[in-house]
Amino acid sequence: MDFDSRLIRGEPLPWNDVDFWLEHEGEVGEACRDATSGYGQLALKHPRYKKRDLAAFELAELGLTLSPTDESAAALAAVVDAFPESDARTAVLVRLGDFYFDRGNLEAAKTTYEAVISAADSESIDATTATYKLAWVHLNNAAQEPALELFEQVAKSDTTLAEEARIDLIYLFVRHRDLSTAPAYFRSMASNDEELFKLLRKVSRDAVIMGNLTKLLPVHEALLALDVPDRCDVLFEVATVRWRVRDKAGALSILGELETCADEGLIQDDYVVSQVRLLRSAWEQNQSP
Repeated sequence: MDFDSRLIRGEPLPWNDVDFWLEHEGEVGEACRDATSGYGQLALKHPRYKKRDLAAFELAELGLTLSPTDESAAALAAVVDAFPESDARTAVLVRLGDFYFDRGNLEAAKTTYEAVISAADSESIDATTATYKLAWVHLNNAAQEPALELFEQVAKSDTTLAEEARIDLIYLFVRHRDLSTAPAYFRSMASNDEELFKLLRKVSRDAVIMGNLTKLLPVHEALLALDVPDRCDVLFEVATVRWRVRDKAGALSILGELETCADEGLIQDDYVVSQVRLLRSAWEQNQSP
């Protein structure tokens, strides 16, 4: 395969052609063996080629794919260092950080992701991705608070990672923060009542799964104070939790509204409707369902 000719013509390497790479694996492996002095230098021989950085990055990354070793990772890092002004270098560093993370080298992953965050625009997808993955590095090091803070940054971003970060953030929040602070905390990242309802709903569901029932009252109160269409959905959880923590008066106080939801067909789940009836029967019999 004539890498030199491809460079001069500006042709991309056929990344997605698996058969091609299998056929030329030996040749490609040889070319990738020393990406810094090989393809990187080859690119530099053609100063008029405007994508020399991309060409060098591509082959160095290919070398890491074909030979996922620390030596190949070091070669990729060296090629990135050779093009400090390249707009593509932070994206390559994210992938290099992923390599270290997947191999369990958390310190190298941390250093690499931090380098991306320092170099990239704070609102760029590379910086956001590195921030999200750095949070997972902290989490794997049992450093929950730094992880939570980084997940919060991503959750507030306008990126495709925001929703995923919110899920991770809620998971950590329920396990490591005071639930009474949840309404104010998540209000800061919700643009309206409907978004706040969705966030607090996830908090309450996760807390129920965790069995953290006694501290849910502030979250439930905040949910019931919001004027949203899904009110009936949360009423059943609130009544059930209050019954289980022996707050029977609290459960009874919303049971009437909950029964109205069931009678008017606002609760679609037949099982939930049957449990609403069971709550009423249990109250009348003064015993737990």
